[in-house]
Amino acid sequence: MKYGSPLIESDDIIEEILPEETVESVVEEIVEQVVEPVTEKSTDNKANTTKSTTSNLLSKITKKSSTEDRIKAVMQYLISEGFSTEAAAGVVGNMAVESCFNPSTVTKAGYYGLFQWNTSAAGGYWWNASDGIEKWLTKNGYTWNSFEGQVKALLGCPRRGHLSDSRLKELKKLKNVEQATELFCIFYEGCVGGSGISKYYNKGEKYQALDTRKSEAWMAYYLYNGTHQNYKGVKKYIES
Repeated sequence: MKYGSPLIESDDIIEEILPEETVESVVEEIVEQVVEPVTEKSTDNKANTTKSTTSNLLSKITKKSSTEDRIKAVMQYLISEGFSTEAAAGVVGNMAVESCFNPSTVTKAGYYGLFQWNTSAAGGYWWNASDGIEKWLTKNGYTWNSFEGQVKALLGCPRRGHLSDSRLKELKKLKNVEQATELFCIFYEGCVGGSGISKYYNKGEKYQALDTRKSEAWMAYYLYNGTHQNYKGVKKYIES
């Protein structure tokens, strides 16, 4: 536009083409046809994209995937399932101590996978019960040592120890990393003993590596939020 040229208002253009009484109705019709569908479509696409992304992260984990990739995949999946970032970090902190993110981990005492599900009568046969983790994985098309399958079994399998529906709902909403770590440690893992002293639940009781679980949870929280570029937790993931 050249300097000094007068600005032409859009209303002037419309009034030259259409009768004055139809201008307002035409504008309203344009708004109804364009603005509303675009807004609705944008929202749906965002939701579908988020769901697809979280699914892809878990499914892309292989034996060669880094610890950082494993943490981010679990964090995003749990958040997509309604967990706060702090709550998701609490779960990851426990996973780090239990298995170093290795789904193939099996101990001589008979504990399996990412969360070290047990095979003992005292522990309720989490792994090998008729409605246990192993059966759930097979039923849903996963191998016993599938990273994606084991992460999803956490919520999909009906066996959740003492993590009742109300406790799970409470966990999801927590905004305190250490409290979330402690809740999962006590009511899902049930790892009594050790030297870590509880502060939020069963106060004063001791649980295995509770302090380390909390420090790992903080690391996951920082890593997911981009504060730390590298994972510097208790132990790097090593495929067995």
